[in-house]
Amino acid sequence: MKEKVKYSQLAPGVRLALIKSGKFKTDLVSVYLKRPLDKAEATYNTLLARVLERGTKRYPTTQTFNAHLDNLYGALLYSDVTKIGEIHILQFKTQLPRSPWILDMNPLKEAIGILNEIIFEPALENGAFISAYVDQEIENLKQEIESRTNDKSSYAMDRMVEHMCPDEPYSVYTYGDVASLEAMNAEKLYQHYLKVLHEAEIDIVVFGDFEFEDALSECRTAFAFSGERNALQVISPWRNSLGKVKEIVERTDVNQAKLVIGYRTEISGEHPLYYPAMLFSTVLGGTPSSRLFNRVREQESLCYYIQSKYDRFKGLLMVMAGIDKATGSRTTELIDEVFEDLASGSVTQEELDIAKKSIVSGLRSITDFPNSYSNFLFSQWLSHEELDIEKIISKVNQVSAAQLSEAGKTFKKDTWYVLTGEDIE
Repeated sequence: MKEKVKYSQLAPGVRLALIKSGKFKTDLVSVYLKRPLDKAEATYNTLLARVLERGTKRYPTTQTFNAHLDNLYGALLYSDVTKIGEIHILQFKTQLPRSPWILDMNPLKEAIGILNEIIFEPALENGAFISAYVDQEIENLKQEIESRTNDKSSYAMDRMVEHMCPDEPYSVYTYGDVASLEAMNAEKLYQHYLKVLHEAEIDIVVFGDFEFEDALSECRTAFAFSGERNALQVISPWRNSLGKVKEIVERTDVNQAKLVIGYRTEISGEHPLYYPAMLFSTVLGGTPSSRLFNRVREQESLCYYIQSKYDRFKGLLMVMAGIDKATGSRTTELIDEVFEDLASGSVTQEELDIAKKSIVSGLRSITDFPNSYSNFLFSQWLSHEELDIEKIISKVNQVSAAQLSEAGKTFKKDTWYVLTGEDIE
């Protein structure tokens, strides 16, 4: 079944996408609030997302609020933060079941109502957030930030970015930092909440089986945001790579060394070479049949895993590998060799076809899940890119080997990073 999509501007800086589909037995409503990215903002936003889901004015305790969700046939509520490019995003989502046998509930209206309460009518005491909730979530967040070193692969990628982009918002950890929590309390967090409510740019995505006019009317009533909302720059400004590649070795208790190499490019989502750049990264290290996987892991047995990742919002490509300390130099040499060879124009038609099929498969699977489709539309909105998946697929399939090579030549090696327990050879 083909989804039908309509877009609306609810207010300055507040956009709405309505996706009508009878494909699923649930309705999903997602609200994304966009904020500038810095350490304090990221920390406060993360804390705010967690405190808001603890309760509302009608259901001020966690127990009564969860009971309310259970009474709505197991409604699901999700709140968290993420970073895209150099902006920070609070996201609130609620999902309710839809069935012809459920006659005493309008799932879309209830889903919108839950988010209305979460966002506009939080649980308060003495004109601020409930102190016990804030204190508990401060401690929880502190522990989570301090435990980020437990996932060595993710930690290595974060640390590479921090070294590569030390004076750029992009280097900020998604959940912020412990130092920004030190002076936080219920009153200060409530003041931050008011600031976010009145200043954040907002995107709302509604997915379900509904009448467009009914859904639009419900959203206009429930999401009556007011305030001055200035547009944020989502695509990061281009920063030149340094003349010399940064080389960073950090030590920690790890059995398998983590190698991460960062490259910069001027190509972002709005650039004419965006799709060739996407395919370059896919051929390089985006599939089990990629160049890096075949050469570095399968043929040379130099790593435990290897892959590449391209961030169109930042114009940054990362190559990540798990290596033995004795293979660091040779692995780096081979990665450089494979990278330069691919950029020089050596891609085969078979490699190009495999990469295109992988990307197209991923794009087509987006509509298989309401949440992935909502996130897709939101990210495309952010970068002012094509919203129609079939049109994107057409653009991917039109990329030539020459365009892939042209995009590959724009990537400049910037930072070489290793997280290890011993000296790298």
